[in-house]
Amino acid sequence: MLHRQAGFAVLAVLIAARILAAQSPAPGAPAVTGAWAGTVVFKMDGETHEDPFHAVLKQDGSALTGTAGPDADRQFRINNGKVITSKDVTAVTFEVIVNGVHTALDLKLIDGALKGIGGCPMANDDLVGNMNSEWMIPYFTELGRLSPLNQPALDHSLELAGEIFNG
Repeated sequence: MLHRQAGFAVLAVLIAARILAAQSPAPGAPAVTGAWAGTVVFKMDGETHEDPFHAVLKQDGSALTGTAGPDADRQFRINNGKVITSKDVTAVTFEVIVNGVHTALDLKLIDGALKGIGGCPMANDDLVGNMNSEWMIPYFTELGRLSPLNQPALDHSLELAGEIFNG
């Protein structure tokens, strides 16, 4: 069986494209249940490759199940899925086997919000405010940890957020 390992330092691309889940996590506990789309960046034979990525995840405590693949129509069962938060960093790990190729993913969840809007002022500091995505994107891009974004879609989202929250 062939093995391929794809490691993410940042899951910001997927966060920007996340379709929010119907359920809410417990205060302070991130939830990853929902549909996610983005780009997987990996090295193989000394070369860097980028592939499209789509996952439908179901989290139950620290257990993670669901499917993942290159798009919504080509999905494969997730194995050994886990969501672990330690020292305010959430790691999402799982494996997928496609055509005999075993791929292990290790994702780090970086959470933000357009314009930094959100949070709960009554959460006793657990959820007060959000990190502004517009600050996070250049930072992680400069570090080389963020795949190219759909800039027109991001600009449109920022415009809509401004209209909604600024009246």
